[in-house]
Amino acid sequence: MIAPNTAYDGKHIDLDSVGDRDIPRSSEMLPTGFEIEISPSRLIRLLALLIAILVVVGTAARVVIYQLAPTPDHPLARLMKRFDLGHEPSLPGWYSSMALFAAACLLAAIGMAMTHKRDRSAFHWWSLSALFVLLAIDEAVMFHEMANNVTRNLFHTGLPPIFVPPSVRESGFR
Repeated sequence: MIAPNTAYDGKHIDLDSVGDRDIPRSSEMLPTGFEIEISPSRLIRLLALLIAILVVVGTAARVVIYQLAPTPDHPLARLMKRFDLGHEPSLPGWYSSMALFAAACLLAAIGMAMTHKRDRSAFHWWSLSALFVLLAIDEAVMFHEMANNVTRNLFHTGLPPIFVPPSVRESGFR
C-alpha cells in the first residue's frame, strides 16, 4: 500500500516523500547503504521470456529425442536431453536451481535488513533463505532422485510409494 502524498509514477515510489514509518529506505535496510533498483514489470517480462524459451526449446528437444532421432541413445538425442524439460541434468533443471538460489539470496537480503532493524522476524527470513538454498542444492545435485531410488528398492515398486495409490498398495502390487 502506498502512503498518501507519495510520488508514484506507476513503477517507482519516491522514497523522499514517504515517512520513515511507512516504507524503509533501502540504505536503512542494508547496513552498507547498498541500493538496487529493480523494475518489477521488466523483471517479470524477462523471467516470462526465459521460461517461454525454455518451454519451446524443451518441447523441441523432446520431439527430436523421441520422434526424429533413430534411438534415444543416438548422439543427437543425447545432446537434446540437455534441453529436455523432463531430463536431469539439463538446462531447464539448471534454471530451476538458479531461480531457487536467487530466491534464497532475496530472502537473505530481507533477513539482513530485518536483522539490521532488530526485527523479531529476522530469524524467519534467514530460515526461509536456508531452506531455499537447500532446495537449490537438491535441484542441482538431485538428492530427491537418489531418495526415489532408495524407496523404489525398499518397497519393490516401479513408483515411489507416495505416488502409488492406496488401493494398489493394498493389493500387493510389486
